[in-house]
This record gives sequence, structure tokens and C-alpha cells, in this order.
Amino acid sequence: MGDMLRTLTFSGVDWFEDMQRALDAVVWSVRTIINPNIKHLPCHLAFHHDMIFHRAVAVNWDNIHAEGQKLVAASNNKENQLRLTKEYSPGDQILITLDADERHSQP
Repeated sequence: MGDMLRTLTFSGVDWFEDMQRALDAVVWSVRTIINPNIKHLPCHLAFHHDMIFHRAVAVNWDNIHAEGQKLVAASNNKENQLRLTKEYSPGDQILITLDADERHSQP
């Protein structure tokens, strides 16, 4: 948002209205975008304050981190359920394929 405001060009007679319109968009986005994993508005995280009701908001960063780690673990478990397990024995032949980047770095 800061980059957006910094790069806008306000000129002419209506520069104040242009600036006001841009600031309205910033305020709208800060008040309405909610990350469903975090369950806090960006203004809560940045300012520890609710911008609509003008009250303090307690943000538990440890809880947010723990919830994120639980989501990552659940996603990993879901992905790993689709994997096939194969036991390899000494002497088994396997085919190793390399990506283009890996092939470029190999002799």
C-alpha cells in the first residue's frame, strides 16, 4: 500500500480528491482483508488497535505461529498420504532423472 501511494501522481486541481480516493482505498483494504488462518485484520497486527471500534486488540503471536505450524503439518500429512512407499534393496536398479538446472550443473 505504501508503494502504491508513493508511486501515484497527484496533480492538477483535483489532486486532493485523487489523494483522498487513494487513501480511501487503503483504509478499505486494511479494514476488510482478513487472512482466514490468522483471524486478525492487518491493522490489528500492525497497530494492536481496532480501527473501527477504537479499542485495543491483544494479538497472541505465539498462537498465530502455532496455528500456522499446525496447518503446515496437516498439509504435509495430506500430501504424504498420496506417496507410494518402496523398500529398496542393495543391487536394485533405479532411474535418476535430473531437472534442466541440475543437469546444467553436473559434469
